[in-house]
This record gives sequence, structure tokens and C-alpha cells, in this order.
Amino acid sequence: PGQVVEIASGSYNNVSLNISKSGTAAAPLILRAKTAGGVTISGDSRIVIGGDHVIVSGFVFKDVRRAKSNVVRFLDSQHSRLTNSVFDGCGDLNNRAYQIIKIDRSSHCRVDHCYITASRAVSLGYQLYYASENGTVEHNRFDHNVFHRIEPLASNTLEAVQLGAGGQSGGASVTDLVRTFTVVERNLFWDARGDSEIISSKTSANIIRENTFINSSSLDPRGQIVLRGGDDALVAGNVLVNTYGCVTLSGEGHRIINNYCEHVRDSSIRLRAANLSHSHPYRAVRGALIIHNTVISPYAFKSKDAPASAIRLEDSTASNNDIANNLLVVDQADSRAMEGLGQGNRFANNLIWVKTPAVAGDALPSGGALSSQDPLLTAVGGVYRPSSSSPVVNAGAKGFAASVVADIDGETRDKSPDVGCDEVRSASSSPRRRAKDLLPAWIVSRYTL
Repeated sequence: PGQVVEIASGSYNNVSLNISKSGTAAAPLILRAKTAGGVTISGDSRIVIGGDHVIVSGFVFKDVRRAKSNVVRFLDSQHSRLTNSVFDGCGDLNNRAYQIIKIDRSSHCRVDHCYITASRAVSLGYQLYYASENGTVEHNRFDHNVFHRIEPLASNTLEAVQLGAGGQSGGASVTDLVRTFTVVERNLFWDARGDSEIISSKTSANIIRENTFINSSSLDPRGQIVLRGGDDALVAGNVLVNTYGCVTLSGEGHRIINNYCEHVRDSSIRLRAANLSHSHPYRAVRGALIIHNTVISPYAFKSKDAPASAIRLEDSTASNNDIANNLLVVDQADSRAMEGLGQGNRFANNLIWVKTPAVAGDALPSGGALSSQDPLLTAVGGVYRPSSSSPVVNAGAKGFAASVVADIDGETRDKSPDVGCDEVRSASSSPRRRAKDLLPAWIVSRYTL
């Protein structure tokens, strides 16, 4: 415990390290580059973190393409950490399901302050296939990372973050009820266009919050947060701009709160139709809270995307959900505010502002929508915010205070909450994450971020 192993600066090829020793919480075992960024590892290389309380830091992994293998693998590890490192052009394109960074039978581990670019496989995550694996991967945290310039080199399996894989048994995913409690927070997904799912969650009780997803160009927008399986996810305080969608969900008990979605190419918040015959079944959306989100200007990128809806309930199996206090602004051709009402869903105090050539879509029941008024938005801190005289001020339904105590900026909501993700204040910081605020200075400087 407490040992520090430093690797001298230089380039190393075909490296294989298996860390089987452990540290302690007070004295972790540390493997690091003597100078952060001074060690480049390439070729047929891998590091396996097999001990507990291990920290790996300061490395550049460049074009590591070991066949059917991970670059860094946490294996039977507890309370270990990978930080302050770069993964550039890594992964086996012919075996993309082998994650570049994999959590395998490990818990309470952290991946943070890493720059991951030009990935050729799934960048980060874990795969669980059996219900018996419940309890083997829990309470891991991925935070303050930047996923950048990940191109669609294949038709599938290039997600930035993958939380579970899953298999099918009797019309249901066998891992839907595996509770992994993963936290994915305060990351930047910047042109992470490799897959239609930037984050794919297929296990239960995960938290995806305060991340920024942005595509520099709207010419071919891709990606969104997808709750493919599992229940009880929290998706909160995320900013998505020029992506394919905002959040697509299936399953029960999800909370979709305080998210900001601007100019996404298809339906922004999408409640999937139940489809138990799919290779990874989509279960009916029930018991969800979809509240205090802001959706601005969804559009149909191609005719097959039409209509693009701010909120879309795909069929009547979506039931017993609360959809309230959302700000929906639609102003593009082939776009609408609402599509589908499901059965037994509760709508309250959504403010819908429709401008030609968009249409309102399906009318909400009485009390479901406020009178349609211009929300008086202005660009502040990289997002559109309501002014102090906006009709969203104090217009929200009051029954959700226990679920939403703060807005997208972390500012406390008052007893008469405002509609949308922002509780209007005279000044607010930007909720958009920037690479230079997340990464160590040496990474920002070397990659001109």
C-alpha cells in the first residue's frame, strides 16, 4: 500500500501490464507517467487493473488496437481509478464490442479527466448479459471526460458510453432489472457521432446528469441518450445541441428532468412503443416523470424523420407518466409539439409555443397546457433562457417540488416554479461544459481544445 510506480518518459510499444497488488483508501497503489503526458503507449498493448485502490494516471494511449481486447480493463477491482490520460485512435474496429475502457466485475471505480478521441470501438462502459451478474458491477462513476471526434466508422457499436449489453429471455431483457447505480456526469460529448446512441443504458438505477452533447455541424447530426433497458434512471440537467434526439426511453420509473434540447433532428423526448420481439426488447414506458425540460426547434432532417416532435409517445402502451412544466418551442416545417397521448398519462402546465410552419400536434387534455404565448427567449451563456417578463415565470404546476428542488444551473426552485429547465434569475452561469474546464492543462494545450 502507498507504493508509487513511475514510468520514464518515452514511447512504448506492445505493453502488457497486469496490476494484481492492492493499495488502501488512505494509501493507494499508484502507477503513473513520471511526467503527465510524457509516456505514449501504442501497438498491441493493454493494462489490467486487478487490485483494489489502484490509480493509473498520466498516460497517452495512441493507436492501441489489440485484437479482441480492451486497452484498460478494471477486473475484479474495487475503488480504483483511471485519470488524467488520453486515448487517441484506440480500439479494434473489427471487434467494436470490446470496449476501450472496460469495467469488468468491478465496483466503486472511477474514470475521470480523460480525453477520448477517434475511437474505433465502444469507448467506455461494461457489458452484462445475465441476471446472475446483479451485484458484480455497481456504483462506478465516469466524470469530467471529453469524448471528441468519434466518427461513424461502422453502422453500429461505436457508443461513447455503454452501460450493459443484455440478452433476451421470454420477451424481456434478462439484465433489465440488474441495478448498477452508475453515475455519468459532467462530461463533454463533442462531435461524438460514432453511433446513434451516444450513451446507451441497458441496466437499472443509473444517473446521467449535467453532461453536454454538441455536434459542431447540423449537416449530419447523430446521437442521443438512450435508455434501451432497465428502470429507474435519472436523466437530469443535460444540454444537447444539434444531436439526433435528446432522450429515448423504455422501461419504468425513469425521471427526465431539467434537460435542455436545442435543434435536434428528430423527436426530442421519445417514449418508445413496446416491442418485446426485438433482439433487445423495448418495454412499455410507465411511471416516468418528464418535467421541467426545455425543447427548442426540433426539425425533420430527412423526410423519414417527419414529423419531428418535441415530445412523442409512440403508442398507447405509454401509461401512468407525468409530463409537466415543460417548455416546448416548435417553429420548423414537419415539426410539432406533441405526438401521441398514451393512456392514463397526466399532463400539467406545459407551455407550448408554435410558430408557422410548425403545428401543435395532439391537443393536451384540460390543464395540460398553458395558453400559447411567446416565452421571450434570449441567448445567454450558450443556451436560450426566458427573460424576467416571460410567461414561464411562476407558471409551473406545484406538485413536483420533492422531485425537482433545483434547475439546470443548480439554483433552487421557489414555491411557484418556472416552466422549463431554467428558474429565471437575473444572471446564470452556462450549463454547457467546455473541454478546457474539464481536462488537465497539458491535454488542453497538446490537442488545442
